[in-house]
Parts: sequence; structure tokens; C-alpha cells
Amino acid sequence: MLNLKDATVSLMDSDSQICGSGFLVKDGYLLTCAHVVNKAGGPEQPLTMRFQGQENTVSAAVAVDGWHPQEDVAILQLEADPPAGIQPLPLGVCRECGGHAFTAFGYPEVGDYHGILAAGQIIGPVEKEDGRGMLQLASANLARGHSGGALFAENQQRVVGMIVEVYHPDASGKHRDTAFAIPTETIWRLFPALQPASSVLNPFFFPGRINNPAQFFGRQRLLREVKGSLKQGSSVSLVGKPQMGKSSFLYYLYCTRETWLPDKTVVFLDLQQVLDERDFCEELLGHLGEEGDSLRELKRALRQRDLLLILDEVERLAEDDFNPRLHDLLRALAQEPHFAMCLASQQPLTEVFPARTPGGVSPFHNIFVTKEIGPFSEENARGLLLSGLQGTPVQFTAAEIEQLLADSEGHPARLQQMAYALFNQYTR
Repeated sequence: MLNLKDATVSLMDSDSQICGSGFLVKDGYLLTCAHVVNKAGGPEQPLTMRFQGQENTVSAAVAVDGWHPQEDVAILQLEADPPAGIQPLPLGVCRECGGHAFTAFGYPEVGDYHGILAAGQIIGPVEKEDGRGMLQLASANLARGHSGGALFAENQQRVVGMIVEVYHPDASGKHRDTAFAIPTETIWRLFPALQPASSVLNPFFFPGRINNPAQFFGRQRLLREVKGSLKQGSSVSLVGKPQMGKSSFLYYLYCTRETWLPDKTVVFLDLQQVLDERDFCEELLGHLGEEGDSLRELKRALRQRDLLLILDEVERLAEDDFNPRLHDLLRALAQEPHFAMCLASQQPLTEVFPARTPGGVSPFHNIFVTKEIGPFSEENARGLLLSGLQGTPVQFTAAEIEQLLADSEGHPARLQQMAYALFNQYTR
């Protein structure tokens, strides 16, 4: 990852108190929020800041045409060159970044730490009441001091926005991990000089789940087998090591459900986002248009429901805050003709959910068709590279493709990361 910290500054007021964050983007220009500038002294005053890890402060002023308080954007221009070795962060488009991971760095008040990392997920684009487009974020560790900081999208390895607002939950605790960012497209519209001359989007490296079905590649034989089993009413257990594409596979099944299972209700749940058993029941019932948060209410709702339940990260159900009665309920339902499941785990289900009594068997013993998901075949790996390059001005050489195939050994995440790095060498 590019050095996000080095390119980040802390803006200070006249008492040397940190007011927020900013970051270097291009030709001595910095981005920050207008409200951070106001706290630091206002747009008419010289502004003092310090690059992360540097002893000396630097000065900047609001650039000509760089003050946009209505959008909460300020573009600053340094009075001198930035410290040696500090590189500006590249800006990228925010399209198709929904569902992907991000990293941020800023200066919230956390003990005696100077600068704190934050991470989370870009949920997707939203609009304010006045029509301004924003990016909604989910993060448990973003705080007010991150305002003005860069929103670094891991899938693009570029900044796709600027952190602007961290939401404080209401009395019920809703939206406690919600924040918002201004997308780069807004910044480019306000200050076109920051737009790169060439914006070639790197087609590789999708850490985490692929949310766009058009970007899903390969696994055609496994898809046929899994779909065939599910159409027949059998439940399927998908087993594979981390980063083999289990989450993307399940979500692709869900997104394309209308094309292969149009007459059945299909629900997808990522169990990493489920807090406990009550939350699981409430989430599933909510997807079915029902109210409630108990196993009893869930049992009644599922008794005659024609349903395919897709569960990612199913290990979560084996943790102590889930009642074994839930496992028994799912086992019983899986034997009914109207109910099927497709679960993803790193280990076989009989190991994830072992027998609860000596001499007993796992609650999920002998009720699932087990399918393994492993590295790409050479054909699939080569096809991923070639399809990714279509529509771009970049073409890898035959030798480069062979090297990528050999070094990645068909591991999906590793192949994407290596292809991403090679693509960047062509576009720098």
C-alpha cells in the first residue's frame, strides 16, 4: 500500500491544537475539509500543519478557487515544497468501490497517540437532502479527528474520497459505525486541476467479496454443480481456505438468483455482520418481511417458507453466543423439501460443529453435499488476466502472464494482487 501516513498532515490552530487532517494530492496541493480550516483559523489566514513523522511545521494557504464551504471542501497550496521523500496520494474514481475495504489515517484524540489508522467498508453512494452525492462508510474506529483525511480504497489502491463526517448514534444505538466521505468526482468538479491527465482504472485486485456479478470470473463447473444440487432441494457446504473466493461465489449465486432459481425466496447473510443470536433471528426475519428476534418466532416463520438460505462465514454460528438449539432447528429444516441452505466455511461442517455429547454426531452430519473451492485452474487464471485487460490500453506479455500464473499458483487473491502491481507498472 502507498504510504498513506507520510502524505497526511495535521492542521493546527494558533494554540497548536490539532483541528483535523489533510493530505497531499498533487503539485503542492493539499485537500481538507472547510470546517477543519475554519477551526484552524479560517480561509483568510495562513494555515499551520505538520506532515506525519516530521518535526517541523509547514505553512499553506487556501488556493485560488479552492474555498468551497457549501461542499465542505478546501484545497490548500503549500508555501514551499513538501518535505523530501513525501509523495502525493493518487486520486481514483469512486465508481464500483461499494462493498470494498478502505483505510484512513487521521488525528482523533486517543490517549497520547499522534495519528490513528482506521479501516472499514465503503457501503456505497448516498445523497444528502440538498442533492449532494456522498459515500456512506461503515467503520468502528473512524472518529472526528479523521475529518479531512484520505479515503483510501484497497481495491484501487487510490484515494476515492475525503472523510467529512462521522455520525453519532441515536439513543437506540443505530448507525453507530456510520460515516461519510466526499467522493473524488466532487473534488475534481470543484477543482479540475487535481484531475489526472489519464485515469486508467486498474481492473485487478478485489480484496474481500466481489459485489458486482459482472466482475465474477470462472468457477463455471462448480457453479453448475452447486446450482444443480440446490435446485434439487439439497443443501450445500462450500469449503475452502481463506481468500479462495467463497464469499464472492455465494454472493454471485445470490445476485443471479432470478436467472436460475426464480420461484424460490433466496436470502443472503454475511454472518460477520451479525452481533448475536437475537440479531441473526431479527435479520433473517426482516429479510422475510416478518418481525421478531427469537428462535421460536424464526421457527414459525420458516415452517412452511419455500426458502434457500445462503450463509457466509458460518463459523460465527458455532460461537458461544449462539444456542445449539439453532443448529438443531437448521438441521431439521434442511431435511424438509421446502428449505435448503448453502453455507461457506474454512473447515468441514462436522469440524466446525462437532458432536455435543460423547459418541454423538455433528448436528450437520450427513445432510449437506460438500463442495471444495480451491485455486483457479490454469485456464481460469489465464482467462481472468486476459478478460481484465480487455478495454484497457495495457497488454501483458506472454512471459509476464506465465510468470504470474507460476508465482500465484492459481490462488485468486494472490493472482489479483500480482496482476494489480504489474498493471500499475504500465500506467505510471
